[in-house]
Amino acid sequence: KYAVKLLSEFFGCENDLDSVINARNRRSREFPRYLKELFDSVHLRTLLIDSGSQPVTVEEFKTYVPADVGRIFRIEPLVKEALETETTLVELLAKFDEALLAAIRGGCVGFKTIIAYRTGIDITLASEQDAKRDFERMIRKQEPTAWFGPLVKKLRDYLVRRTIEMCIKYDKVMQIHSGLGDTDVVGNKCNPILLETFLKDEHIQKAKVVLIHGGYPHILEAAWLANVLPNVYVELSTPLPPYFAPAVSPRRYIETIQQAPSRKIVYGSDAAEIPEMHWLSAKMAKHALQLALEELIELGMLNEGDAEEIAKNILFENVRRLYKLAQC
Repeated sequence: KYAVKLLSEFFGCENDLDSVINARNRRSREFPRYLKELFDSVHLRTLLIDSGSQPVTVEEFKTYVPADVGRIFRIEPLVKEALETETTLVELLAKFDEALLAAIRGGCVGFKTIIAYRTGIDITLASEQDAKRDFERMIRKQEPTAWFGPLVKKLRDYLVRRTIEMCIKYDKVMQIHSGLGDTDVVGNKCNPILLETFLKDEHIQKAKVVLIHGGYPHILEAAWLANVLPNVYVELSTPLPPYFAPAVSPRRYIETIQQAPSRKIVYGSDAAEIPEMHWLSAKMAKHALQLALEELIELGMLNEGDAEEIAKNILFENVRRLYKLAQC
């Protein structure tokens, strides 16, 4: 209902779904112009695109959107392919490393793991020997679905660790899906607090790590990690589009701002190929942030200058600094 209401206001039509769809279809006949109007109305300038799901290639996607596009390389499709095709761990690691390096050479600004959908985010500091034992056990069993389950947990943990090593070496950002999501997420192993031991490792702390979705609904745990660990950031976005509330809400912003430094909080949308989802997320998130900051001002915790600085940090400054973007 809220989405239809917002879109009806943008299109200047009646507040019902059919009217919104008809207005959208009329406007989108001139698609490039429509997208520019849509994006400009919420000042959407930069998109960081997770390459794990690609209706079109990132390069083709860039030709459609009136915004700068940065690529985030998701490792799970690569892990799946390597586990299904390689017969030795040496071959798997060579394939894995070369793909990561190719992504870096191709200009990707960071990497992402959705291990929460595989074995959970209780990631261990697994060694190559641990990974080898898991791989060899999988090969012996020869189970076609073995790559998906806990049989290769240590191997998956090791590949995440290996990706973070690349991030450290080449100064890239590591994104980790945290919190709930679609039905196949490992629900009892998605709380970001499970990452505490892993993220506290002295070497891992050399990497810039972003907790995607802020661990929703475990937002306080994610914000605490961003507060106590200098290299950890928390991203506020919904893991369940189009059901944005309460994942993106004034209460969530208030809790995060009170717990974590504003320089450690970044906005995200989790939107994909539907342009209105990018617009709706930006619209809803900025409204929620506005209400949160107004409440903190009314409580006497912030003045207007503080609120403006926090808003700039969350909505673009932190992302620009973190991913080394020329503009945002």
